[in-house]
Parts: sequence; structure tokens; C-alpha cells
Amino acid sequence: MPSIKAKLELEVVGYGVLAQKQVGLGETEYLVQRIQVANATTDSALSFGGVTTADVFYIASDQQITYKLSGGATAATLDANGLHLLYGTAVTACTVTNASGSTANLVYAVAGA
Repeated sequence: MPSIKAKLELEVVGYGVLAQKQVGLGETEYLVQRIQVANATTDSALSFGGVTTADVFYIASDQQITYKLSGGATAATLDANGLHLLYGTAVTACTVTNASGSTANLVYAVAGA
């Protein structure tokens, strides 16, 4: 069984570390993908492979994109060169829209059952 571990440290430079957190989950299925999403793509579905419900969802992009989770109507914005990580969640699907003017290079990962 794969194990997923996340470490988060929040620090204000010159002030010090405000918080540290490390969590781990044992997962039965996972998928990691590097894909390109063309400019002017709307609501393109990401493959979750064998993952039905993701306890862990990670997405990063070199261009600004928006994405919707689990069939929701409200899109989240991911800025260029940013990343979003959801941990201890229940994501069943994701669609991506790219209106950045350039092809977006995405890395995403899902892990769950």
C-alpha cells in the first residue's frame, strides 16, 4: 500500500517559524501525471486512473488556470507557477480551464481508494 506524506512549514523571514505540520495517509491507489493543456481549453476532465475518491489532491501549473472539483460549479484559480494541495479531502473529479494565452504544463496527483 502506498503511503503519502506531506510536510508544511510556515515561516515569516526575520520572525521565525509560525507553524509546522506533517501528516501521512496510507492509500490503496494513486496517480501522478504531467500533462499539457492547450490555451482556450474549457472544462477538460483530468484522469484519476483507478482512484475513485481522492483523499489527497495536488495540482501545479506554469500558467494561470482554473479548475473545478467533484462536479462543482465554482472554479478555483491557480496562479502561474503556483500549487494547490488538498489533504484529507474527498475529490471525485476535476476539470481544468486554460485561458492564459499559452499552453499550460500541469503536474497533478491524486491518491485514495
